[in-house]
Amino acid sequence: RMLAEESTSFADWQANLKLNLLERKVSAEINKNVASPSDEEIRIYYNENKESFRKKERVFVQQIVLKDQVRAEYIKTELKKQPFDVLAKKYSIAPEAAAGGIVGWIEKDTVDFFAPIFKWQLNQVGDIITSPFGVHVMKITKKEPERVPSLDEEKPKIKRRIIELKEKSAYVSWIDKELRSSSVFKDIELISSLKIETRGSQNEKR
Repeated sequence: RMLAEESTSFADWQANLKLNLLERKVSAEINKNVASPSDEEIRIYYNENKESFRKKERVFVQQIVLKDQVRAEYIKTELKKQPFDVLAKKYSIAPEAAAGGIVGWIEKDTVDFFAPIFKWQLNQVGDIITSPFGVHVMKITKKEPERVPSLDEEKPKIKRRIIELKEKSAYVSWIDKELRSSSVFKDIELISSLKIETRGSQNEKR
């Protein structure tokens, strides 16, 4: 049924399956000698790319989104009597209403109309903010300053990245070797100009 819905014949599906299995087998063979990066390799990569790990200042936000200013003023008054999450569930028109108005982390300079909240104190219900989505009654419950994470924090990510780069290099070397030894390809200049896309380069685009 799935094949019919996707307009794929059984022969095409079988051919694609064989190709995928072959690709996995070739990939496993190429990468079997790719070594896990040493602590020194990870440290060097971290130091050379430290700025790329920098995290912006961010705040953890709860909000109640309403249709107009009058409702927003009413909610601010009610917040003196009732918990924020209760009022969010009852009155907010935003998708996160069911979760008590919890938006989560917002990084500085990512949403222009939220810029004022980065000056607020923790658990302060600040001035009402108007956006294209409605009128926002907001508070922040956590703050994190701009910082560069430590090597230990970034180590798992760096390890994966180095392995991707090593696998990419191994794949390119394998392709180069196969093409140069093939009787089909004799144009060395053409071979040298080929660009190979691997799992590593695909991850770079994400």
